[in-house]
Amino acid sequence: MSDDAIRAIYREGTRFPEYLAAVRANAERFQQIHRRFEFVAFDASSSIFAAGTRVLVFCEPYCADCVINLPLIARLVDASPDTELRVVSRDRHRAVAERFPGRGGISRLPTVVLLDREWTAFGYWSERARSDHEWMSNFTRSDPIPEITVANGLPTGDFARWLERRFASQLPLFYEQHWQEVRDELRALARVSYARRPR
Repeated sequence: MSDDAIRAIYREGTRFPEYLAAVRANAERFQQIHRRFEFVAFDASSSIFAAGTRVLVFCEPYCADCVINLPLIARLVDASPDTELRVVSRDRHRAVAERFPGRGGISRLPTVVLLDREWTAFGYWSERARSDHEWMSNFTRSDPIPEITVANGLPTGDFARWLERRFASQLPLFYEQHWQEVRDELRALARVSYARRPR
């Protein structure tokens, strides 16, 4: 059964190039990571979504996991023929985003929802890959996350400084190997969920 709320949100969403051009928070990081994974768009092994899949990403630009994962997910969509991606604000659409709970049973950022041609959600993925969960647990033990402070959509104060330390520590690992785990988790989800979806 199609979902009118999901369809409306998707149609309101922004294509990734327009999102990238308009984003203010972490703009340089989004651009850097997107450039870094340009090769993925031309890599046949990264064509992971079935033709006709619509990829809806609930995101906020102040979120480090969105900054790290969204540019890669956009490249995976580019590598998959006849697949589209839209980015929407989780904060604006929290009621719908909460239908796709992550770790701890709550909505996480980013949340990637896979939709078929009939607008039926047939799978979702959230937050970060398994290896990045382990990395984050270790990192926050030595450098606990401060209060999240955002002004006009931009991280501020201790939170902004903590994000810089996190990016400096996490990105080398993500570039080297963790990105492949994101791709593999999404590939497995897309295959299993698409095969099981209602017809």
